[in-house]
Amino acid sequence: MLQPVREEISVSAFRDICIHFPGDVFLLAVWLVASNEAESTPTCKIFTTLSGLAHHFVSVYGFDGENALSASKVLSIFAAHNIVGNPSIKFDMNAESAATSRDTAVNVLSRLMP
Repeated sequence: MLQPVREEISVSAFRDICIHFPGDVFLLAVWLVASNEAESTPTCKIFTTLSGLAHHFVSVYGFDGENALSASKVLSIFAAHNIVGNPSIKFDMNAESAATSRDTAVNVLSRLMP
């Protein structure tokens, strides 16, 4: 029996989305994909989906009673950026783009560090 082809989206699709600070969604997406690919991680998954990213973001964002954030609200922010469905998140397909995604994540982190 043939398995259905799973829709995929590149981490670079999240570069321009800002919920809490510039690059926040992109950094989390890169971290999750890298964690998924880490063979030494006992909790590694085959993939993280868009819904999974939204739930992880809410978990990392934490509780804010005045400005509550839910996974459905994060998914609606993604939808406003034309990211819909529940594709699995992957590094960019070609090696150059994947390296650029990792470098961009490092650059965003370095701007946040004092």
